[in-house]
Amino acid sequence: MTDDRRKTITIVLAFLGLFSVLFHFLMDRSSYIEEKEVLQSVVAKYIEETGCYPAMRKVSYGNPSPLEFQNIYPYLPDNFNFSEDLKYWISVDGKVWIAREEAPSLDLKEEHLFFEREMGFNYYSYLKEGKKERIRVNKIKEGELLVKGEGRGLETAPVDNTYEGYEKQGPVVDVKDKSDGILILSSIEERDSPFFPSLMARIGIGYKPEEWYKRHGFDFYGEEIIGGEYKKGENSSVLESVRILSSDNRWSRWVNVYDPLKPETCYEVIDK
Repeated sequence: MTDDRRKTITIVLAFLGLFSVLFHFLMDRSSYIEEKEVLQSVVAKYIEETGCYPAMRKVSYGNPSPLEFQNIYPYLPDNFNFSEDLKYWISVDGKVWIAREEAPSLDLKEEHLFFEREMGFNYYSYLKEGKKERIRVNKIKEGELLVKGEGRGLETAPVDNTYEGYEKQGPVVDVKDKSDGILILSSIEERDSPFFPSLMARIGIGYKPEEWYKRHGFDFYGEEIIGGEYKKGENSSVLESVRILSSDNRWSRWVNVYDPLKPETCYEVIDK
C-alpha cells in the first residue's frame, strides 16, 4: 500500500469518526431540547393554574429548586419518562433546567463569586439582568448567576452562593385525576376490609390483595415502593391524602386523592 493511499484512508476514517461524533451530539441535543420544551409547557400550565412553583423548596434568586415530579405528574403525557441520570430544576423565573451534573459551588469574596472551573467539554456562562454571556475566568461579580453547560441542550440552573444543592425527588403516587383517586381509595378499602380475608379463610383459600401503594405508586429512579400511609382531612373522618415510600427511604409528598393538582405546600411564584 502506497503512502498516498494510507494517507487517503486515514483522512476518510477521520472524517467518518468526526461525522459519527457530530451525529451523536446533534441527536442527543435534539432529544434533550424536546424534553425541556415538554417540561417547560407543563410547568407554565401548573404555575398558571396554581400560582405556585412545582418545587421541593422555596425558590429564590440564585437558589433554584429541584422540580417536584409529583406536582407536575398530572399534566405530563403518559409516555414521558424522566431520566434517572439527569437533574431537573426550576429557577425563580419559572424556567426549567436539565443537566447531568450538579450546579457549581460558589464562594463570595470581596464582591466576587469564585468557583472551581473544570477543563473539558463543559462551558460556563453568567446571567446578568436576564442576559447570558460566556465567561472564561473562574469568578463572576456579586449579583450575577453562574450556569454550567454540558452541551447537547444540558445546562445547570443558574446559581449563586445561596444555592442549597440538589436532592432526589420522592416516588410518585400514580394519580392524575379524581377517578384515579377513587381507585386508590378502593384499593385501600379492599386491603383493610376484614370481609374478603375472612371469607377466603372460610373456604380454605389464602387471600392477600396486592398492597395499594405497590399498585398505585412508582419511582422514576427504579426503586421498589415498600410502604405507604394515608390520613383523614382536618376536622373530618373522610380519608383524604396518601403518600408512599421507596426502598431507599424517600417519601413522596402527601397527595390529595380528591384533588391531585392541589399542592401540599404552595411555594408562591415571585412576581417580577
